[in-house]
Amino acid sequence: MKIYLALINTGWINSELAIRLIRWIHESKYDVYYESSNLRPLENNRNTVVQRFLKSDSDYLLMLDDDNVPTKNPLMLADFRKDIVTQPVPIYQDIVYLNAFLKKEDYLEPISLDDPKGLIEIDSTGTGIIMCSRKVLETIKKPFERIFDEDGIAILGSDLAFSEKAKEAGFRIYTDTSSIAKHYKSVNLCDFV
Repeated sequence: MKIYLALINTGWINSELAIRLIRWIHESKYDVYYESSNLRPLENNRNTVVQRFLKSDSDYLLMLDDDNVPTKNPLMLADFRKDIVTQPVPIYQDIVYLNAFLKKEDYLEPISLDDPKGLIEIDSTGTGIIMCSRKVLETIKKPFERIFDEDGIAILGSDLAFSEKAKEAGFRIYTDTSSIAKHYKSVNLCDFV
């Protein structure tokens, strides 16, 4: 099996991630092609990587954001043989929660930080650490794009919009809660006082 690994970066890479990437690629049982891409805006970067992946003969595309450090080798997500699988990443917006969601009546609820279960099916995901099969990316055109309202205000980020497109196309989304990634951000510590 061949994996196309793309590090999505904004001009810098977390040093812990850079060191681990070398080891993960070296230890992988898969044939891995690696690239680092820092195009702007982010959606352009992800979609350009998708087009390069589709021109390759790789079976899976693994995208890692430069500030997400998986706690287990993310190349092993291919072992699950799922069309879309992620490692959950903590997000901070007034509170900390995971970027893996279950659909409730008319909203998305983050999965619990306290209840790791291994591989679970979810309804929506972030894209900080995501592996997609070739079939997904051949099916979904323009997979990563923000959704705007008629006034030009973003109403849905590219990761949740990707999840909606994937579900509408009949794909199932999974996350491996046995491996919650580190997520490095600058935050105001007064928010925690």
